[in-house]
Amino acid sequence: MKYIIAILALTALAANAAVVVFTPSGGNTVSQSTSLYWNMLSNEVSTSPISGAPGGFNLSDHGDFHFDGGTNQIATTPASGDQAGETIPLSGVVYASRSWTSFGFAGTNDFGGTMVTGDTAIFGVRFDIAGETHYGWVSITEGPTEQTINSWGYETTPNTGIAAGVMAVPEPTSAVMLGASGLLALVRRRK
Repeated sequence: MKYIIAILALTALAANAAVVVFTPSGGNTVSQSTSLYWNMLSNEVSTSPISGAPGGFNLSDHGDFHFDGGTNQIATTPASGDQAGETIPLSGVVYASRSWTSFGFAGTNDFGGTMVTGDTAIFGVRFDIAGETHYGWVSITEGPTEQTINSWGYETTPNTGIAAGVMAVPEPTSAVMLGASGLLALVRRRK
């Protein structure tokens, strides 16, 4: 019986995973003297703000990463009380119980913040799609006079955490089938 419960739990977990991951279209390295904007949902890129884009973000002309405006928020260090942005470790979970700020930017070299030259950091973000909260992440590398957006991802299932920086998620039915077949083999072996 406990093996059947384990299979059902594995099925429920896999069914909830609906992660979308992008690498940038167009240019992804930006001089710290220019601005470039992306739409997190469509991978659209522009030299001016993208109107009405939930999850829109940009690298600014004064050397930092912005994820602010509307319902956009960036994870921030709880004790800091500022807008410097909290770096999330690879595979760290971005979810509701982190500290969040609507004035969301991550300061870099020019703005005395979170990153220094040579750093690659992942920032947790959250935003609304059709009135529901979604979680995501953005990976950035800081250069001496430029920044690079490496990739980003978001969870399409509302109110569901996401593993930061994870580029590949097993297709749910394959993960379930592998887990289920292994558990069934264990059950058969015990009989």
